Amino acid sequence: FGKTPAAPPRRGDQESPAFDTFDQTEALDEFSAVPPALPRPSEIMRHQRRFLADVQHRFELHESVWDAAIFIGSPQLTSSDSLVVATLLLVKIIVLVVFLGIVYYVFAQENYTPELVQRLEQWRINFGHNVKYYDGNTMTSLTQRVCSPDVYQVEMSGHISNLVHEIREYIGERSIFNGPSLVTVSLLLWALTVVTDISQIWDLSRALRSLPKADTTMIGLADSDEQSLMMTSIGQGRTAWLFCVILLRAVSSSCLWVLGSRFLCLYSISVAEILLNALALEIILKIDEALFILAP
Repeated sequence: FGKTPAAPPRRGDQESPAFDTFDQTEALDEFSAVPPALPRPSEIMRHQRRFLADVQHRFELHESVWDAAIFIGSPQLTSSDSLVVATLLLVKIIVLVVFLGIVYYVFAQENYTPELVQRLEQWRINFGHNVKYYDGNTMTSLTQRVCSPDVYQVEMSGHISNLVHEIREYIGERSIFNGPSLVTVSLLLWALTVVTDISQIWDLSRALRSLPKADTTMIGLADSDEQSLMMTSIGQGRTAWLFCVILLRAVSSSCLWVLGSRFLCLYSISVAEILLNALALEIILKIDEALFILAP
């Protein structure tokens, strides 16, 4: 308290900031040192596998019967709720089996076969060019009248005339807007729809494999949203049940893809029926969302 405070340093007396001394010999030794050895490819692959194993795959459940079937028998659902979901799953499976059976035995068979071409040739020989059906007023045979229904009135063989009209409409006249283009676009859209469903199946299976295995299935609150639930661990019984659901869903999607494509290609060559068939396939995929409305 009795001492006089030291005067502040003047501007000219301020100390310069301290810098580390630079040793040129040490710098040369540092640059002349041997560089560290690069890691081996096996070590890189091992680190990458370890990194990929630590990645957690997440899958967000959708409003479908397939995803709701995951919780059948879980504590989050009552006994009556599990029974309702199981019933909806059974109804969906029955609808899919019935549809696939009808498509396979009725609609996926090839209609325009070599036998049909042979019958058409026999009709042309026995009826189309038969003098009995020659029209003296128009000076045309039955074949000419059937092939030109817009010009001549056809008094018989109407189904042959309709078939000729469908073939001409399907092939088109020097235009890409014809039946084959429509079938190609329909097949592409149908394939993209089914591939979307298959990609969801794959994501669900990856998320299932990444879940920690435990004695019981644990479901808790998500970190990002307090209103969302997240499955943190899964039991052995639940794992087996989920793999059964995933396998059944994958088989049904694959069968729908194959039989639906055959349905679009082989059933009919009528442009209007091709459009209706494409809409029918889309309705089959929407059955899942329609049944989910009844889920608890």
